[in-house]
Amino acid sequence: MTDAADIMDRHMRAVTGLGDGSGIVVRVVAGPLTHRSDQQLLASLVNLLCRMVGSVREIVLDTAELPLTIVLPSGAVPGLAFDRLRDFVHWAVGDAVRVTRTLGHDDAYTISLDPAAPPEMVDLYVTGAGWIAWIGARQPDLVIGSDAPNPIGPWFAACLAAAEVFKRSRGLERGRFARDEGYALWDGATGSLPTLRDGPSLEGCVLPPFYLVGGGAVGQALVALLGTSEIPSFIVTIDDDVHDRTNLNRCAIAGKDDVTHPKIDAVTRYRGLTGLAGVEFQGTLQQFHQRGPLAEMPAELHTKQANDQFDLIVSAVDKNTSRWDLQGLAPGRIIGGSTDQLTAKAMTYGEHADGPCLACHNPREEDGARRRVFEQKIRGLDEPAARALLNTLGINAAEADAVLAYVRDAPVCGSLGDRVLRSLATTAPSEFSVSFVSLAAAILAFVRLIQISCFADTAPVRSVMSSMAFRNLSYADDGLAHDAKCPFCRGSR
Repeated sequence: MTDAADIMDRHMRAVTGLGDGSGIVVRVVAGPLTHRSDQQLLASLVNLLCRMVGSVREIVLDTAELPLTIVLPSGAVPGLAFDRLRDFVHWAVGDAVRVTRTLGHDDAYTISLDPAAPPEMVDLYVTGAGWIAWIGARQPDLVIGSDAPNPIGPWFAACLAAAEVFKRSRGLERGRFARDEGYALWDGATGSLPTLRDGPSLEGCVLPPFYLVGGGAVGQALVALLGTSEIPSFIVTIDDDVHDRTNLNRCAIAGKDDVTHPKIDAVTRYRGLTGLAGVEFQGTLQQFHQRGPLAEMPAELHTKQANDQFDLIVSAVDKNTSRWDLQGLAPGRIIGGSTDQLTAKAMTYGEHADGPCLACHNPREEDGARRRVFEQKIRGLDEPAARALLNTLGINAAEADAVLAYVRDAPVCGSLGDRVLRSLATTAPSEFSVSFVSLAAAILAFVRLIQISCFADTAPVRSVMSSMAFRNLSYADDGLAHDAKCPFCRGSR
């Protein structure tokens, strides 16, 4: 596949409620960019849109010669908004999506961040600040903006707008388009913009040090939220995977040059840009646990981990076996962020008496059986066919040599062939995924992380799970009971 075909592979797959329409041109009217929240919304929206390769053919940036001073994943040096965002898109996805400043298309879908833009020229208005996000088909009833670093409202608004573009481009078969949709992430309220209550300032918040398991799309977005919010913390990120081109459609702080490099490298780079404290470990959770505390970790974490005590973990993994491994550490609290087609979800584990643990309702995959079937398939092929199959799975020549030696001649435990086969067996099957759902899942998880860590006494009582269904623009807090058959919960309830 070409680079563009690889990038669009995951979000152009079949998804419930959408058709298979072609890409569109999107015009973004930036407005005066008066507040930091305006800059956050614009940059996040462009980040999401450019990764929707195939759904978005071109981004027309209608912006005056105004400065963009916020940190982007590609760099922190201030410059003119158009120049920085054009260069960012090229950094992220190369030439897969064009960025221009002149509208040469009558059929462009126009999104305005400027509430004063004439309605006859706009298809969708969007605004966000603080904890509030809004999109609508008409001018907003209230002008909002903030110079605080809180990215929650602006970035969630960007997710809402990007989702509308995606639904327009693919064709909506079930669901609805936005009319007047407001969301207050502090208390989960929805409605028209004037009815929503903003949440508290994040100034003065300090997060306890914690572990982030998973450095892919949701994990990277959570790191970006932490860095942008400027909340002091220390984050230990654990991931064993490398980027491929299909990851560029949703990994918000990764660019085209990150392909083949470890996902934690993007986390390290972004922490450096924003001053977020932390350390990364390239390996599985089991390898991290076996190794013991890292020297760079603060004394508090070092001492507790040495005693197998894990107070707070954020789960951003997409495989149930990893969720079981994580729950097996018996952490005090887990916050999980995940995606399911066009729905973003976040859950808190360990806060509700009858609530589920991370392993509940997530049956472990049969990796051993998958591996045995795959080994039998390799043995049944002649060498050229076996190598061709391994090549389609991203296995290089040296790894293919090791796999063939393992299955036919030398099945040595711990060898390169053994490790490659284990990785193939434990890799989750590729499923539909798209940029705005992954970012929204991270935002919902970030809200829960902030509320339980910084506002435990004043935050509204939340149910076990928050979800945002972009197909019909439905946001809800829902309860979920534990699984009576779960081995971690059995006997402890």
